Amino acid sequence: MTQTRELCNKLDARLRVIRGLTDILAENDVFKTGALGNTTAQLDAENERDMHAAISLLSEQTQKELTELIALVEVPA
Repeated sequence: MTQTRELCNKLDARLRVIRGLTDILAENDVFKTGALGNTTAQLDAENERDMHAAISLLSEQTQKELTELIALVEVPA
């Protein structure tokens, strides 16, 4: 596998995970705000903080890999 393909695969995987985590947080917010009636949040505040930290970490890694990919394929600035 080429380095370009490997970076593309990593970017795709990380972006899918980020999307999944943000979907979970959005759904939890619906429960937390009571938008669906008399419901309670599925995640507590600590779980939400952990998910935000995970999203932040994945975003930083994704940005680094995207920068590497741009340099590898020599995209002009």
